[in-house]
Parts: sequence; structure tokens; C-alpha cells
Amino acid sequence: AMASQHCLQEVVVSGSSEDECMHLWDLGTATTLVSYRPAAPASAAAVAPIGRDFFAIAQAAKASLHVFQWRRDQPHARMALPERLVAIAATADGAHIAGGAESGRIYLWEACSGAMLRSWEGHYRTLTHMAFTDDGSHLVTCSEDSLVRVWSCGLLLDYNAMSSLPPTPTSSWGYHTLPVTGLAVGIGGVAAYICTVSS
Repeated sequence: AMASQHCLQEVVVSGSSEDECMHLWDLGTATTLVSYRPAAPASAAAVAPIGRDFFAIAQAAKASLHVFQWRRDQPHARMALPERLVAIAATADGAHIAGGAESGRIYLWEACSGAMLRSWEGHYRTLTHMAFTDDGSHLVTCSEDSLVRVWSCGLLLDYNAMSSLPPTPTSSWGYHTLPVTGLAVGIGGVAAYICTVSS
């Protein structure tokens, strides 16, 4: 029997909205592995890995989401959006993608088909960051409205409830007095620690 050996490679992605290009760098050799075009993210919060093989970029200048494979320089898929997104996140298994807009609206898609599953008014001002819990059971969002909200994905994906009233967060924290500008979600599903920053 032969054992297969997987080589892990440490990489970093960099880019800016000005040159419409992002680069995948090998940290060990400091060489560029791939240059992605067109790739002009609105911010660092507008880039998200999707599973192991893909990542998405919410374009800065237009209402478009580009999905790339890590080793390909051209988009694998392009999705036209109802409005420009400023923050995105994906579940760890790559099943769902969430996006937040300047309007405060949140969108939820099925990643494999690109089908929009739901959209709702999640915040009063621009979304700044969003993240799923490691088990994909909850979506955490934060905004310039100084609120941090937690949404149950089970309730968001409940097809019976989709046509009725808009979803309500399972938790909403208003401890910040300034816009929330950073978010980190630890491991542990619904019991994970959540760290937020405001400026």
C-alpha cells in the first residue's frame, strides 16, 4: 500500500481596489503564485474563503461577486448582485455565502448554485464585517450602527418562514458607542467567543 503525502503550503493573499488585481504569495519563497483579475475588493471584509478550493471577492466598483479557484487567475463564476456589497462571509463547509451592503441589507446565497435564498434589513447603516460560526449554525454581523447581531442559520433557511415576516436576530448587542469596525468569532459554534472592535 502506498501512503499519499500532502504538502501544505503557507500562502497569503494581498490586493487593493486601485489596481483591480489580487496576488497569491508563497510565504516561504516570497514569490507570486497567481495574480487574480479582475479582483478589486471593497475592503478586507469583502474577501472570503469558500470551503477549501475557492474564495469570493465583492467588487469595490460594482454590484458583482467574483468566485475564484485558488490556482486559477480568472473568475470561476461571476454573480450580479442587487447592490454593492462591502462585507462577505462563507460557512466553513462552503455551503452558504452571506453578504452585507452599505444599505444595511444582508443577503444569503447557496454557494454551489449561486441561488439567493434570502435577503433582509439586518442593520440601520453600512455593514462592516460578518462571519459564520465554525459549525455554520449562526451568522454574526456588525455595522456602522454600533450593533452586533447574531442570526440563526436554521431560522434563516427555514423555507416556511421565508415568505412571512423578516428574520429577527437571536441576539443583538449595542455595547459600542461608535461604529463596529472589527469582528472575530472563535471556535465552539453557538458557544464561541465573539470579539468586536470599534473606532
